[in-house]
Amino acid sequence: TNKANAAEVYRYDGTSGSWTKVSNSTAGTITTSGTANIDMIASMTVYNGQMYIGTEETNAAEIYRYEGGTTWTKVSHATAGRILTLTGIDGVSSLAVYGGRLF
Repeated sequence: TNKANAAEVYRYDGTSGSWTKVSNSTAGTITTSGTANIDMIASMTVYNGQMYIGTEETNAAEIYRYEGGTTWTKVSHATAGRILTLTGIDGVSSLAVYGGRLF
């Protein structure tokens, strides 16, 4: 979702027609002990059978992999807003799979 300081991720069940929240119980936090006050889930893609999301938060963008239930693993740098040596990243607005690799 896109809501200031309160982004969340939901999963749809086509059989029951209902939605289930799969991010952390605290709005704006994807995983326990993770970055708080995330503004938006800016991108999603499936890579090697697993879902990845990119977030948007000023100077604190991150990439997470969905593990099931409400469990997520941060796969970007341990420091929010950093990927490799680039720092101060505000958002991961696109994720794509090409040639068997995640970009």
